[in-house]
Amino acid sequence: MSDLPKHIIDHRDTIGIAHTVELREYDPAYWEVFLGELSRILGHEPDSGLHLHHVGSTSIVGLCAKPIVDMLLIYTPDFGFDRVRTLLERIGYIFREDLLPDRTYFVLEDENGVRYCSISVFETWDPRSDDILAFRDNLRNDPALMEEYASIKRILADETADRTVYARKKSEFIRRHSKCVK
Repeated sequence: MSDLPKHIIDHRDTIGIAHTVELREYDPAYWEVFLGELSRILGHEPDSGLHLHHVGSTSIVGLCAKPIVDMLLIYTPDFGFDRVRTLLERIGYIFREDLLPDRTYFVLEDENGVRYCSISVFETWDPRSDDILAFRDNLRNDPALMEEYASIKRILADETADRTVYARKKSEFIRRHSKCVK
């Protein structure tokens, strides 16, 4: 996709990565890119009941991250997945059902395969969205947990450049810490 939005072009030195694992320190540009995508996505459907959240490591101030802005889009049954897919594809996202078989997943990449953003999509009733938000919130609210996760990420990034292997090896930690803390 060669027609990247201006807010991504303006931060190409900060975000975006090809098919590898590279961790970078937190950058406030991640939030700016999220706000730009929020405007692009919800601006097309302002009264839709769609909810877009900034998730993943780029949403945690102080946490190292692969420089890909991860988002979670929650839609109502009335809005429907077909409309979500049409909306995201119209603004340049690619539906990648092959990447995460347990999720509906879209990516924003350029013509060279550099990925800038990803969106996991769930209907409102799906508890997996609650787990993703809980994990994000647990990391934001517990500095020791965030540091433990950063350490695991750094070790894994040194072990492999394969994103799939890296993600699989992080999954147990994520699963243990993705439930809502009462």
